[in-house]
Amino acid sequence: MSSTVSVLVTSPPTQSLNVQSAINFIKNANKSNMKVDNVFFYMDGVHNANNYSRVPSDEFNALQAWKLINSVLQVPLLVCITAAEKRGIINEQLREQYELKGANLIAPFKQVGLGDFFERLHDVDRLVQF
Repeated sequence: MSSTVSVLVTSPPTQSLNVQSAINFIKNANKSNMKVDNVFFYMDGVHNANNYSRVPSDEFNALQAWKLINSVLQVPLLVCITAAEKRGIINEQLREQYELKGANLIAPFKQVGLGDFFERLHDVDRLVQF
């Protein structure tokens, strides 16, 4: 019997060991017949979705790793809209609303409310936080 899990990421990409642990957990969960329903980025974890961050070529690139998780495993990447706005991470819709020059949150990341995340928790067996 397979189980489902939701992954909560509150660590910023600068804490790459935590982020790498989350990504490895998702990869291993997939191999062990566990379904990862979603990844929810909250608090400083929303910085993982910042398309404007630049990483030296010899360091772990969390943004690219998350994009790969989404494309290969089809895991939704959900970003808390309130936590993201507080940290200056906005999508195209908010960019237009605030008349800013550019959005730094792009697909496959999707901004959702905290309530949306809590609703999704009803459909999973476990929550794992990194």
